[in-house]
Amino acid sequence: LKLGKTLTMEDGTLIRPQDVIGPPRKGRSIVYSGDTKYNPELADFAKNCHLLIHEATYPSDDPTIGNDREHSTVQEAAQIGRLANARMTILTHIGPQLLDFKKEKLLASEITVIKFARDGMSYTLPYDLVRQ
Repeated sequence: LKLGKTLTMEDGTLIRPQDVIGPPRKGRSIVYSGDTKYNPELADFAKNCHLLIHEATYPSDDPTIGNDREHSTVQEAAQIGRLANARMTILTHIGPQLLDFKKEKLLASEITVIKFARDGMSYTLPYDLVRQ
């Protein structure tokens, strides 16, 4: 059907593409960073993505610890989201060192549109929010 071909069912019923497929629309782009220290090249790769999922293991008040251990701070992950112009940035792989979530959420939300992942979380990126 997506290729524009009509299907004939066993009982002879015809299913035409225009009967079941809507108008063409652009897709959505999702970039998942995995564990990484601050890397501006990731922002270039993720440029204008709809959703960036980025790890944020360490608190923002000690940027050297994340760099030494190949992980990002909350602030660094949010900066990648801003540099990438991501529609939404979700931070994951939150370390136990993040004891002051309010402070980190405020800091990150001042940089870009952000959410912190949590167990069982789901996120829907509606098509009407997709940049054309």
